[in-house]
Amino acid sequence: MVRGTKPVERGVPTLMVPTTAGTGSEATPNAIVLVPEENLKVGIVTDLMIADCVILDPAMTAGLPPHITANTGIDALCHLMECYISKKANPLSDTFELQGIKLVAKSIRECYKNGSNLKAREKMLLAACYGGICIASSSTTAIHALSYPLGGRYHIPHGLANAILMPLVMDANKEACLDKYYDMAVAMELDVNGKSKQEVADMFVKELYAFNKDLNIKCNLQEKGISEDVIPELVEGASKVTRLLGNNPKFFTHEEMADIYRKLIEANR
Repeated sequence: MVRGTKPVERGVPTLMVPTTAGTGSEATPNAIVLVPEENLKVGIVTDLMIADCVILDPAMTAGLPPHITANTGIDALCHLMECYISKKANPLSDTFELQGIKLVAKSIRECYKNGSNLKAREKMLLAACYGGICIASSSTTAIHALSYPLGGRYHIPHGLANAILMPLVMDANKEACLDKYYDMAVAMELDVNGKSKQEVADMFVKELYAFNKDLNIKCNLQEKGISEDVIPELVEGASKVTRLLGNNPKFFTHEEMADIYRKLIEANR
């Protein structure tokens, strides 16, 4: 296939059985590929790649190590949250997103602590699939855009890159969508009684930090060769992901993206 073109017809029939509760790729029209010469991951998006049939079997994920359970699970959460605040969000995707966020909040910590709990694994698989359905409808936003250079240039696993960026980017976005942060906090069953929307949004972001702490999600960026010196390269790479940045509820300047990367490096030293 020539670069810049898309497939023009479906291939063989596909039956997809996910082995992680993360990408939701069994329900998306997306394929992510690495462009080595640009050190960047990019997406090929076409409805021709949507699966003919999907089987969600929690037993297929029961043997995942805790750190992979955590990283992929937070990837699913990012899909759900980003799609909910996306400029392309719609009533159909919103229904799946809020239900998926609720499922993640109820099950991800249990999956991390007790990977053999198939009920919890089932909830995470369903949440991940919901996230995939939402990607097909409303798409992800700045978390994914800023994570692509971390994966493409420095080979940080995709879910981990999203996870360490998640609270920082969501914090930067909150003023643009306080109402939606309130909805997501309610979906997570946080105590919103008597609190203003600003207070709830702050509490919601705090809960995202708590997820990473409880799931022991961290990454030594220095070992990956990431220091403040490479921030301009990261910003340059992220700024090329216009397919996703254009969906973000807030326009991020290069300076604002650099500030997010700077905070990320400081937090993960």
